[in-house]
Amino acid sequence: MLPFILDGERIKKCIFYLENIVLETSRNHHSRILNECVRICRRNSLVFFVSAAGTAAIWTTKPLFWKRREFPVDVWLPFDVKENIFVFSFAYLIIGIGPFLAGLINASVDPLIAGLIYHATSQMKILKDNLQNVSDYAEEEILEMGKLNRTKNVTKQGLVTETLKKCIVHHDEILKFVKEFEDCFSLVVFSELAAAIFVICFSCLQLSKLDSIDSYFGQFVMYLNVVLVEVYFYCYYGSRLSVESDSLRDAIYMGPWYTCDIRTQRTLLIIMERAKIPVIVTAGKLVDLSLVTFTTVSKFDDVEFEFDFDTDTDTDTGLN
Repeated sequence: MLPFILDGERIKKCIFYLENIVLETSRNHHSRILNECVRICRRNSLVFFVSAAGTAAIWTTKPLFWKRREFPVDVWLPFDVKENIFVFSFAYLIIGIGPFLAGLINASVDPLIAGLIYHATSQMKILKDNLQNVSDYAEEEILEMGKLNRTKNVTKQGLVTETLKKCIVHHDEILKFVKEFEDCFSLVVFSELAAAIFVICFSCLQLSKLDSIDSYFGQFVMYLNVVLVEVYFYCYYGSRLSVESDSLRDAIYMGPWYTCDIRTQRTLLIIMERAKIPVIVTAGKLVDLSLVTFTTVSKFDDVEFEFDFDTDTDTDTGLN
């Protein structure tokens, strides 16, 4: 949360960066792409919020159903809180509110970051469509202008040139947004991945020390799966953006570029050369957010667990 506290205005500008007038679209299928993006982002936010709030609520209220006075987690205090119900209630509230707020913060930040990446991916899809069908869209615009008797001094080549200029500006804005996004959220994502890697290693270590499958085994497995889902969430949307940027050249090549004049073909060739540089979102400027990174983080090929169901003997278990 430190970047949100220290540089809130810059993060606010980054969040609303994609509302730039350059990125606006008037085509119906482009609007459907953006609406689908918004729908998915809202769904992710709802799922994260309900999951985090529900889990935190269950964890916090679980000891209330026990007959003895206990806290949700083992803590040491310099005084006996069980002698006074008011002191116990106050301490219980302080202990329970921390994880609850942490869960809500995670449920807010994770969908926000992934949603911004997905919005950039949607803009890349619209850019691909405009470049691939630049000639067809110019013909459609001429037909529409013909119905309104506004075709005077308007040529197909002129419309294609204007569309390509807008596409270049559009591509520029997407790249600027990704750079601004990394400057704002790269440290946040890196801290999330670093914490996730620590939790994965710690959970595997604890699992390797268990002598039997019990309730603790189930808790560690569930916690491990939740952390892996969080890492996958970031890596999936980062990979989607990289794939869309890489396919920009293919989209241009698959279009009817051969029907355009030499000047337009040269412009498209320059755009294709520029698109060779992949659009990659990184964590801390060190780790790429991609499915390859997720595979590396979640690789358990060398992890071996041994369980001794005979409690009378000791069996060495370890993380190899």
